[in-house]
Amino acid sequence: MRKLKLATIVSALPLLLGCSTLGWLDTHEDDVGCASDSKTLCIEISKDSKQVQAELEAMMIRHEGYRRHPYTDRGTTAIGYGRNLTNNGITEDEALHLLRQDIDRITQHLETTYPVFDRLTNPRRAVLISMTYMLGEKGISEFAYMWENLEKADYNRAALEIYLSRMCGQIGNRCGELAKIMETGEYENNS
Repeated sequence: MRKLKLATIVSALPLLLGCSTLGWLDTHEDDVGCASDSKTLCIEISKDSKQVQAELEAMMIRHEGYRRHPYTDRGTTAIGYGRNLTNNGITEDEALHLLRQDIDRITQHLETTYPVFDRLTNPRRAVLISMTYMLGEKGISEFAYMWENLEKADYNRAALEIYLSRMCGQIGNRCGELAKIMETGEYENNS
C-alpha cells in the first residue's frame, strides 16, 4: 500500500511542481496540521484574485437577485443587486458613470426618433439631451412646436418654445441658458 501512495506522489510531482511554478499552488508549513517540525508537506491550491472575485460576484448575484428599480429592503432603499442607497448612496465616480450611460441612451433615442437631431450643432444637441434627461423621452416629445421649428431651422422660435414652457418655471436659470444656446447654436461663455 505504501508503494502505491509513493508511486502516485512521485508521478504527480512534476504536475505539482509545474503548478507551483505557475503560482497555482502555495505551500504552507504553519497551517493547522502542518507544523514546521512536521514532515508533512501541505499544499493549498490557490486561485487568482479575478477568479475569487468572479465566484464572489456569482454567489452574491444568486443570493440578492437583480431589481432594476429601487425597492424597500429592511427599512432602507436598495437597487440593483441589493445596493443599499439609504446608507451607502453612490460615489461621484458612480454618479458620473450613470450620467454617461444616460447621455448615451438619450442620444441614441434622439438620433433614432428625431432625424433633425443629427443636423444640429453640438451645443443644440446638448440642449436637447439635457432637456430629455430632465423631462424623459415622453416629456421631450411634448415639445411639438419646438421640434417643428427645429425642422425649419428656425432656432429663434425653437428657443422661444423652450423659454415659454412649463419646464422653464421649474428649473430656474438653466432655462434661460438652454434657450440661449438653442438660439445661437453656441455654448454660453461663462468665463
